[in-house]
Amino acid sequence: MSWSHFIELIPIDDPLKRDFYAEMCRLERWSVRMLRERIDALRFERAAISSKPEETNKRELAALRD
Repeated sequence: MSWSHFIELIPIDDPLKRDFYAEMCRLERWSVRMLRERIDALRFERAAISSKPEETNKRELAALRD
């Protein structure tokens, strides 16, 4: 990820949400423009991950990293 990606991620207060977007950027190779669009479209909130318990989300993000 580029510096511009990090600039977009820094204002996100929720660590789980920030990790979600960071991992999706890495896995799907989102451009900064795509990241902004996904954040504006509330991709995290619409994903099934946001409705699961926090511990489940952490395990799934760890699995994505591996």
